[in-house]
Amino acid sequence: MKTITVSHISHGILETGGFRHEQFLLNAISENLKKENYQVNNKTIRARKSFIGFDHVKLLWFGFINAVYDINFVVARIALPAMIRNLFTNRKILIVLHYFDERDGKKQSLKWYYHLLFFFLQNSSSKNVSIIVPSVYWVRYFEEKLNKNIPILLFPNFFETNKYLAFNAAKKSNRIHLGQYSWKNDQRIFDLANELSVLGFDCYFSTMQKSEVGKFEHYDVVFEDHATYLQSMAESLYTVSFIKVNEGWNRVAHESILVGTTLIGNNAGGLGDLIKESGSLMANTVDEFVELIKSNTHSNCHKEFIEKYDVKNCDSFLNPITDFINS
Repeated sequence: MKTITVSHISHGILETGGFRHEQFLLNAISENLKKENYQVNNKTIRARKSFIGFDHVKLLWFGFINAVYDINFVVARIALPAMIRNLFTNRKILIVLHYFDERDGKKQSLKWYYHLLFFFLQNSSSKNVSIIVPSVYWVRYFEEKLNKNIPILLFPNFFETNKYLAFNAAKKSNRIHLGQYSWKNDQRIFDLANELSVLGFDCYFSTMQKSEVGKFEHYDVVFEDHATYLQSMAESLYTVSFIKVNEGWNRVAHESILVGTTLIGNNAGGLGDLIKESGSLMANTVDEFVELIKSNTHSNCHKEFIEKYDVKNCDSFLNPITDFINS
């Protein structure tokens, strides 16, 4: 039996939806490889801090010294040093890219880094590098951006749907969940909160950071444990996803659908895929969001959507990744 080591190399303070997606992928691919008669060791290597300015050099070094395993799942900001480290090895580098958008406020040094990363990927002759993305939108985007030079593999977010469906019977209140309190939100979401507040709706954002909690003129920002967060969202009339960048997927939006709360979102990258595929509501301006909410318009989620993204159905998405690893 051959031994293989699979690593997940990342950085950050919070265990975001992206991090949970990467961890699920790490464990799922490890289990899949065991079925192919590998003895699998998996590792999570995470720099638990934020890297800003000159500190980015430290992050590059972190990626360089740690990408030494048979299979290396890496995030975008350490992908380039991981690839350089393995120019003359047979180790696999799988870059997990949840989204990419020039409008997300990158500093100049980070813009240069991404230009260099994509130039490398467009011109690399390596057969050991691929990108993993969470939605079809990003498969198409990166295939075009990289001239189909490397494989772009789809691995969506998966959920233990039964745990979410248990919240479906919640009694609705007059609340509107404005999604996660995040820099990704379109600034017009605050105008939307203002208008909804005037109409008598109670608006709130959820957050993963206690430092952001507060009561504001037209909305609250609340920190809750996961079960309470789901209960609050299930009791809400709507969840709003009003995003200024092209999203990867949007875990909060998906969770809202699973707990039985109608999603209204804008057509922003993978979020647009999610809305169309689930049969949710789409709006792209404040007026459109307000009109849907005032008219009490709701959607019926497609059952096929819920079933497709249940954890038990991830194997079909794993097979192309396993094939790449074995190639």
